Amino acid sequence: MKKIATFILAMLILTGFASVSFAEVVQGPIESINTVKNEIVVKDKISGADKAIIVHPKVIATLQNGVVVKASLKPGSNTADSVEVKIG
Repeated sequence: MKKIATFILAMLILTGFASVSFAEVVQGPIESINTVKNEIVVKDKISGADKAIIVHPKVIATLQNGVVVKASLKPGSNTADSVEVKIG
Protein backbone atom coordinates (compact mmCIF):
# COMPACT_ATOMS: atom_id res chain seq x y z
CA MET A 1 0.00 0.00 0.00
CA LYS A 2 2.89 2.37 0.79
CA LYS A 3 4.39 1.75 -2.64
CA ILE A 4 1.13 2.64 -4.37
CA ALA A 5 0.72 5.80 -2.30
CA THR A 6 4.33 6.82 -3.02
CA PHE A 7 3.83 6.14 -6.74
CA ILE A 8 0.64 8.22 -6.83
CA LEU A 9 2.34 11.07 -4.97
CA ALA A 10 5.30 10.98 -7.36
CA MET A 11 2.96 11.07 -10.38
CA LEU A 12 1.10 14.06 -8.95
CA ILE A 13 4.35 15.94 -8.42
CA LEU A 14 5.60 15.13 -11.93
CA THR A 15 2.26 16.16 -13.43
CA GLY A 16 2.54 19.47 -11.60
CA PHE A 17 5.97 20.12 -13.11
CA ALA A 18 4.77 19.13 -16.56
CA SER A 19 1.88 21.58 -16.43
CA VAL A 20 4.15 24.60 -15.90
CA SER A 21 3.45 26.96 -18.78
CA PHE A 22 6.13 27.25 -21.40
CA ALA A 23 7.08 30.45 -23.18
CA GLU A 24 5.07 31.25 -26.28
CA VAL A 25 7.09 31.72 -29.46
CA VAL A 26 5.90 34.07 -32.20
CA GLN A 27 7.64 34.10 -35.56
CA GLY A 28 6.91 36.25 -38.58
CA PRO A 29 7.38 39.64 -40.21
CA ILE A 30 7.07 42.88 -38.26
CA GLU A 31 3.90 44.67 -39.37
CA SER A 32 4.36 47.84 -37.30
CA ILE A 33 6.61 49.44 -34.70
CA ASN A 34 5.42 51.76 -31.91
CA THR A 35 8.44 53.32 -30.18
CA VAL A 36 6.24 55.20 -27.69
CA LYS A 37 4.80 51.95 -26.28
CA ASN A 38 7.97 49.89 -27.03
CA GLU A 39 5.70 47.56 -28.99
CA ILE A 40 5.98 45.68 -32.26
CA VAL A 41 3.20 43.89 -34.10
CA VAL A 42 4.24 40.59 -35.67
CA LYS A 43 2.11 38.57 -38.11
CA ASP A 44 2.49 35.05 -36.70
CA LYS A 45 3.33 32.54 -39.44
CA ILE A 46 1.53 29.68 -37.68
CA SER A 47 -1.78 31.30 -36.70
CA GLY A 48 -1.79 34.13 -39.22
CA ALA A 49 -2.88 36.51 -36.46
CA ASP A 50 -1.24 39.80 -35.57
CA LYS A 51 0.45 39.69 -32.15
CA ALA A 52 1.44 42.84 -30.24
CA ILE A 53 4.71 42.27 -28.38
CA ILE A 54 6.42 44.57 -25.88
CA VAL A 55 10.19 44.72 -26.40
CA HIS A 56 13.11 46.49 -24.70
CA PRO A 57 13.78 50.03 -26.03
CA LYS A 58 17.34 49.08 -27.07
CA VAL A 59 15.98 46.17 -29.10
CA ILE A 60 13.18 48.12 -30.75
CA ALA A 61 15.73 50.67 -32.01
CA THR A 62 17.40 47.94 -34.10
CA LEU A 63 14.21 46.63 -35.77
CA GLN A 64 12.47 47.64 -39.00
CA ASN A 65 9.08 46.92 -40.59
CA GLY A 66 9.10 43.78 -42.72
CA VAL A 67 12.00 42.11 -40.90
CA VAL A 68 11.20 38.53 -39.89
CA VAL A 69 11.71 37.94 -36.17
CA LYS A 70 11.34 35.10 -33.70
CA ALA A 71 10.18 36.36 -30.31
CA SER A 72 10.04 34.23 -27.17
CA LEU A 73 7.48 35.66 -24.76
CA LYS A 74 7.54 35.50 -21.00
CA PRO A 75 4.94 32.94 -19.82
CA GLY A 76 1.48 34.44 -19.56
CA SER A 77 2.39 37.82 -21.04
CA ASN A 78 3.05 39.65 -24.29
CA THR A 79 6.50 40.83 -23.16
CA ALA A 80 9.45 39.51 -25.16
CA ASP A 81 12.04 37.53 -23.26
CA SER A 82 14.19 37.46 -26.41
CA VAL A 83 13.92 38.63 -30.02
CA GLU A 84 15.95 37.10 -32.85
CA VAL A 85 16.14 38.50 -36.38
CA LYS A 86 15.72 35.66 -38.87
CA ILE A 87 17.90 35.89 -41.99
CA GLY A 88 16.86 34.13 -45.17
